[in-house]
Amino acid sequence: MIQITPLNISLLGIGLLLCLLSLSQNANAAKIVVIESYHQGNQWDQEYSRAINDTLSPLHDVSYFEMDTKRIPKEQFGERANLAWKYIQSQVPQLVILADDNAVNLLHQRLNDSLIPVVYLGVNMNPRAYHLNELKRFTGVIERPLLRRSLLLIQRILPQTIHRKILVLFDQGVTSDSAAEYISKQHSSILGDIEVNLVQLSQLADWQQQRKSKAITRLS
Repeated sequence: MIQITPLNISLLGIGLLLCLLSLSQNANAAKIVVIESYHQGNQWDQEYSRAINDTLSPLHDVSYFEMDTKRIPKEQFGERANLAWKYIQSQVPQLVILADDNAVNLLHQRLNDSLIPVVYLGVNMNPRAYHLNELKRFTGVIERPLLRRSLLLIQRILPQTIHRKILVLFDQGVTSDSAAEYISKQHSSILGDIEVNLVQLSQLADWQQQRKSKAITRLS
């Protein structure tokens, strides 16, 4: 498994994808399904989709399914996963690309049982949390933000006062869960006497209220 920065995820993912296709005798006319955890209005989705299309189309047949999990309630994730699975079955692809954690989490077991090769990208959680290390037909890249480096920078630039505080505001998505977990485990050893308050919120109004009510230095 390869750890890379977000800027290189798409290029490395495409490289892995092409390696998989080169193993197939039908690589010149492969049908590929991309399952997006989010939606095409999301900038991240647009960036990796552009990279995939620029590299693989029109030589290969590339189609997309949007799970839309940034905008729908979590209670509907299972239903969207079922629709995504039906779409995959209808397309009969030679390869499936799973983009980001929700698609991986909700579909990896069914895809493993189907024997369809899979490339994943943009995964923030440890792949072992999804047992991807145990799946022989899966390969891909993980996305890890430079949190440790950012925390060390904060430690250097904050004014030297008696009681220094940082407010870290996240949304309630899977990416934020992973980052928040990392910071909560690391900050005491990195930041020493700096108090770190981690808050995950789902509404813009709540973010604004937090900023107004906390007279502390912010990291968002």
